[in-house]
Amino acid sequence: MALKDAADGLKSSHIVTTLVHDMLGKGYCDFVDNWYTSPALFQELHNQQTDAVGTALLNSKQMPLQLKTKIAKGSTAARFSEERMALKWHDKKEVTTLSTYHDDRTTEIEK
Repeated sequence: MALKDAADGLKSSHIVTTLVHDMLGKGYCDFVDNWYTSPALFQELHNQQTDAVGTALLNSKQMPLQLKTKIAKGSTAARFSEERMALKWHDKKEVTTLSTYHDDRTTEIEK
């Protein structure tokens, strides 16, 4: 099977566009890990009525530079660009995600 084209030219994005090709335009939301997370890919999917959520590496192209600074434990930081949101939170360690589906609202849950 030939890989579909992807806007950012990354092999990982070609794999995602190939796998989700038949689901594009149907309102699905794809969840991926950080190897497949790309701001350009997420924008491309969103433009085709398919949302995406995934963990992200801050050294990826087009990730916000403001999120590269350390944040305090228990805090969050978010940056928005078009329909994409990059969110970083610090629990036991810092975790960064990229989403075209979510916003930066949080909910506290008591045990």
